[in-house]
Amino acid sequence: MAIDWRQGMQRTYELVRLDDAWAEAEKVQDLTDLTITYEGKGLRYSASFTPYEQLRDGYYRAYMVCTQHLLHSVESERIALATFRVQSPRTSMDGRARTWKAVGYSPLVELDSDYPPIGWTAQGTVVAQAEAIAKRCPAPCSYPASDASMAAWTAEDDDTWLDCLEAVLAKAAMHVEVDGMGRVLFVPDPTGNESPSWTFDDAAYGLPSILAPDVDDETDYYELANKVEVVYSDDLVCHVGTAVNDDPLSRGSTVSRGYVNAVRDTSPEIDEPVTLAKVQAHAEKLLAEQGRATHSASFTHAYVPDAAVGRTVRLDYTRMGYRADGRIVKQVLKCGAAALVDTDITYEEALNG
Repeated sequence: MAIDWRQGMQRTYELVRLDDAWAEAEKVQDLTDLTITYEGKGLRYSASFTPYEQLRDGYYRAYMVCTQHLLHSVESERIALATFRVQSPRTSMDGRARTWKAVGYSPLVELDSDYPPIGWTAQGTVVAQAEAIAKRCPAPCSYPASDASMAAWTAEDDDTWLDCLEAVLAKAAMHVEVDGMGRVLFVPDPTGNESPSWTFDDAAYGLPSILAPDVDDETDYYELANKVEVVYSDDLVCHVGTAVNDDPLSRGSTVSRGYVNAVRDTSPEIDEPVTLAKVQAHAEKLLAEQGRATHSASFTHAYVPDAAVGRTVRLDYTRMGYRADGRIVKQVLKCGAAALVDTDITYEEALNG
């Protein structure tokens, strides 16, 4: 048996201090107001909480301890939510107790707070270069075997070590993530056809629902063009390419919308020699890119380990006739009894028939 994340359970939260070997040294306290924000960029996650003692400088790990009483058994699980370097910039006293307002940042904070030497250059094997950068912070590093190589790449003067790590990994279609144990991971970029790791529904199929009823969906549909003009000119020639979406089966076309929404590109990047045919092909390409609307949806649900930033989930709100498969781009976990998570996903909708 295992925890059934659709059913009720008891949740508590622990804060544990790590030693220099990245092992658990001691439990510091139980937590009651921990909030963790997860994102797919930057430091990847940060935390805010209230410790009841001045925390020493170093790394700490927050755990969720779940206990669930089933019909014939009791299931429990201890989940690492985040590992972070703590800062305690503020203290409060009310005559009875003293508390500190603490914030914590993933181990990537050490890479984001320092710069490589001016003119630093990476070349050779991507993973080897990325590993050398990642070792500048104390977190363990995990990565797939890869022999992908890269041409020489030189950091800009204002690039941090984290900027360098991300730029190097991009050469092999990978990116950096940090898991709850604080491990720095090199992960292949998504291909766009991943199956949902979890379905959030509204109990229409007789199953318990952990989806809150309020869902917001926003799209850039009205910003998309149905006419594209590309203008290329130099001292000798002037070529103009025009592409128009007048397909009645397309939601964004001039016919369906009843008006023209045009964009004009006067600085196109077109390979030499530039011809009218190339300019027209470029216009058609840009118009095709306008045929997909990006949706941003926000909703709240109870915590599920399988629904994490970077993964694809399904939002199946049958009572509202709404269904979408989207990639999680941000989450805010409020570590209380209900373990509610505010989740943002993005997905694309094809407008052309």
